Amino acid sequence: MSTLICTIELSKDEGEGITVHVKNKDSSDEHQIQLSNTSITLISKNGSSTTQTTQTADSLSIDVDGKKSVLSMNKETIEMSCTNFSLKASGSVSVESGSETSIKAGSNFKAQANAQVNVKGNMTTLEGQSITNIKGALIKQG
Repeated sequence: MSTLICTIELSKDEGEGITVHVKNKDSSDEHQIQLSNTSITLISKNGSSTTQTTQTADSLSIDVDGKKSVLSMNKETIEMSCTNFSLKASGSVSVESGSETSIKAGSNFKAQANAQVNVKGNMTTLEGQSITNIKGALIKQG
């Protein structure tokens, strides 16, 4: 069984507040909670990996291994930055925008449905820079 070293620091200085440290004496695991006058910060370390979550009255950010704002959100914006991203739902998924919506891929883009695909707009453009293929058992125009 591991031995934990636990400390609590209290400070009345501006911006410091209360800090709780928990460190595993037998490993590099270390956790910290800091409650200041403006934010709550959680830090979790294990070897060379560190995750920091910071919450203020109007925002939340998660930084992983020094990469600023892997996830950040406030009342106006949610931003996520990562190498790979997967979103799965066992039910419906709905994305709605009151303004413009863009989806961009650096190489290939694929949209697929087991039943029906509908694309609708006042002006609709499908364009290929080299080859544009349209396939189907029946292609109806007009």
